[in-house]
Amino acid sequence: MRTSLVALLLLVPSAALAQPTDPMPPPVAPETTAAPETTGVPEATALPDPGAPPPPDTAWSGSELSATAPPDPRRGLTVELQLGFGSLSLTDQFSGGDSWGGASFGLGLGWFLDPTLAVSFRMTSVSSTDEFDIQRNGGLIGAAFQKYVGPRWWLGAGAGVAAVTVESNTGGDPTGRQGLDLGVRGGYDVWRRGQHGLSVQAELHRGFIGEDGIDQLRMTTFGVMLGYQYY
Repeated sequence: MRTSLVALLLLVPSAALAQPTDPMPPPVAPETTAAPETTGVPEATALPDPGAPPPPDTAWSGSELSATAPPDPRRGLTVELQLGFGSLSLTDQFSGGDSWGGASFGLGLGWFLDPTLAVSFRMTSVSSTDEFDIQRNGGLIGAAFQKYVGPRWWLGAGAGVAAVTVESNTGGDPTGRQGLDLGVRGGYDVWRRGQHGLSVQAELHRGFIGEDGIDQLRMTTFGVMLGYQYY
């Protein structure tokens, strides 16, 4: 009996050791987020808010692009000054005509009604002195308009009083006559910054001086000038 108990006690631990242990759980793979499926249809571009302010305007200022200068700053008071070279021609019914070259000058004061249209009071003149030291001046005083037909191209026209004077620099009183003048001009803005601009322009005037008949003169002035304009 004692021998059986001893044998039983020895078998119990051996049986316990012979039992299989629980296997270790398999490793858990990290969760991954699946990429959204694409259907091949591009996403719609978001439209700007109608109530949002517009982006800043850009305008050429000389050879540089300025993001702050408005594209059309021409408003209100405008002042013009032109200098260059020109010609003066006088013709009548008997002696034909003569032409002289000289300096050309222009001055204007006006107002821009909108960014493309200005009205002004203008004065232009061509002055020439020949080999006999006789000075001739021909010009216009009158009203004119200036119209921009593009960002930099503009045209103009005017009408007023034509005047021609002839004076000898060696002495004597000058002689002068007046009549009707019609003129046209055009130009191109080569530089612009803020309220200041420079342009190359050409101007042609035709004056009708005196009454019809032997005393009538035709005066023609033409000038190519560099002009400054404030607006």
